[in-house]
Amino acid sequence: SIFWAPAKWGFVPPYPPFLLVNRAFFRARLAGGRASPPHHRGLGVLDGEVGLLAGDVKRPQMQWNRLDHIEDHPLLAGLTQESWTYFVHSYAAPVGPNTVATCRYGSEVCAAVASGNLWACQFHPEKSGRVGLQVLANFVGSLAGVSA
Repeated sequence: SIFWAPAKWGFVPPYPPFLLVNRAFFRARLAGGRASPPHHRGLGVLDGEVGLLAGDVKRPQMQWNRLDHIEDHPLLAGLTQESWTYFVHSYAAPVGPNTVATCRYGSEVCAAVASGNLWACQFHPEKSGRVGLQVLANFVGSLAGVSA
């Protein structure tokens, strides 16, 4: 995978404000844990070990779910507390200090994180209608004045 090679070579690029919509990168690369896939370490950008969704729930979660905002962050600007997004996942990062939104699926699940100029979503913004378009617009808006 293109995501594994930079870590294999010891290279972690200096990211501009960045929205990660690839769940594999979100769950397995950012956190230090090894739950999925088990033979690859994460980059350790975020603390915690990624694991299967907790409890007696159907995996993967394939449904709409309401976001609970736990921090005011530009990623979530313009969203209301009744913001619904679409999820397809079996693994999740732990809720931690970088978590900006959660959802309920058996238990509290990390739905979005932010750390400096790194933003990541567990849900699919591209499949989440008006709410997803707002998240993507927030990301594009954050790039104003950033040179490549």
